[in-house]
Amino acid sequence: MPDPIVKVLLPRARWQAGIALLCAAALIVPPAVTPAAARLILASPAPLTIGMAQEPDTLNPLLTQSPAAQAVESAIFDALVRVDNHNRLQPDLAVTWNHSRDGKTWTFHLRRGVRWADGAPLTSADVAWTYQQIANPGNQVASTQGWEQVDRLTTPDPDTVVMHLRRWLAPWLLEVGTTAILPKHALLKAHNLGAATFNRRPFGTGPYQVETWIPGRRIVLTANPRSWQGRPRFTTVVFHFFPDDMDLLAALRAGSVQVGQINAGQMAYAEQVGLRVIQAPSMTWYHVDLKQWGPLRDLAVRKALDYATPRDQILREVASGHGQTAFADQAPSLTPYYDPSLRPRSYLPARASAMLAGAGYSRDASGNLNRCQTVKTTRTCTALAIALWSIQGDSFGAGINRLLAGAWTRLGVRVTLRQAPAAQLFGPTGPQFSHAATGITYAWTNGDDPDDRFYWDSAFIPSYPTASGGNDVAYFHRFSFQTTIDALTNLGVSTTPTAARTVVYRRIQSLLLGQVPVIFLYWADQLWVAPPALRGFVPNPYTTFDWNIAAWR
Repeated sequence: MPDPIVKVLLPRARWQAGIALLCAAALIVPPAVTPAAARLILASPAPLTIGMAQEPDTLNPLLTQSPAAQAVESAIFDALVRVDNHNRLQPDLAVTWNHSRDGKTWTFHLRRGVRWADGAPLTSADVAWTYQQIANPGNQVASTQGWEQVDRLTTPDPDTVVMHLRRWLAPWLLEVGTTAILPKHALLKAHNLGAATFNRRPFGTGPYQVETWIPGRRIVLTANPRSWQGRPRFTTVVFHFFPDDMDLLAALRAGSVQVGQINAGQMAYAEQVGLRVIQAPSMTWYHVDLKQWGPLRDLAVRKALDYATPRDQILREVASGHGQTAFADQAPSLTPYYDPSLRPRSYLPARASAMLAGAGYSRDASGNLNRCQTVKTTRTCTALAIALWSIQGDSFGAGINRLLAGAWTRLGVRVTLRQAPAAQLFGPTGPQFSHAATGITYAWTNGDDPDDRFYWDSAFIPSYPTASGGNDVAYFHRFSFQTTIDALTNLGVSTTPTAARTVVYRRIQSLLLGQVPVIFLYWADQLWVAPPALRGFVPNPYTTFDWNIAAWR
């Protein structure tokens, strides 16, 4: 996060964006082509080029949490249902659906006449096969959320899918219905879904198909002539990858890229040079994961770090004020579940020092905090030390960590700043799976339901590094409040009326504020550059930015 991080086809995703903390002196961009050139490009048969600060790890939507991948996949694949820019479910591959009175049997009627980009017909067998791949533990899919409740799936005919559930959950249709459907015939012979050649050059039923993928440079999509949505206005769409957001801004300024996400520090300059900037709220929240290891298992230490976190300064200096400070995981003003009575902890370093002193920490001659104990005649002291990580190329994360390191170091914490590529950072050898006290600064982007089991529930603690589940911080040790958070998150998805669910999710927010499993920082606004002539481009909090790319004109 959030280009930022989402789960749109999945419930959640890590925002592994390349967003920058900039100073005025850094805003030096070659004049090149004027923004008028971008308008001319849109009127020409040239490709529409979208700039991205990240490259997808795969284009198989079952295997990734990367927003870069999900943005490209959104133009290639369809699901049973889709979410629009008003957070409403709309028909996609399913034209109608209904359920039994107990909510445990769901019937989907597929759109007739839909064909895959290679000409093969879409049938209910493709939906059944997609479910089988998700249910197969050997495939190591990014998320099984919602699908784990499917007890049995039947296909009475080529146009009908019936799912029988073990248990009905409030977010079930959103989680399962928005999962991309894969072509059975194209992957049937793949012995390893993760290694299938399809993942580099996939095709679906959506408006575009992959023409080429040049690693480190670009992915080129061409119009799918068999798309049930009709032929899109742009026959070619190029997703161009940039090493950092300064290069992306230069390309937007030059007109070689027409659409791209910028960061808050770039907004004033972008408007000054005549670029059209579109601002929208988001479901994305920056935070610092505090792995349950060593001193970070101590609530007093986590609270002290929270009191020593200068959120207002971070929001002001890193995000240029484009966002709101955070205390938990429900978005302000975008959801009724948000609790307006709660507030983030104020920046109170003196209180943080007192809490650490109460937890047995004292400063040594160098000013560093240690907790000492004597066993028999041997005295041992353990430093309060933490490695703060961010995603390489994500200058927002790096900027946040520099401010945190300054504040926490003044407190007496030994802070080491580290960076790594996203694939390494969240991979099997990443800091979340190391035997050390670590914090990772990045962003999650919420799905469209308040369901937050993926973050906190014990059922979503990965069973091994990189396994499905978002509760990485509890990989080694479960939260001391694990039983309580499990009960609440499961009650939240088992409750129907909005008012009743609101009570549950506000209790969860209060619990998160009190227990500090992570350092909640701020909710980030999203900022996009797009030519005035581009119609239909509607970034919003609920979908990928290209959710309706077939309608762009």
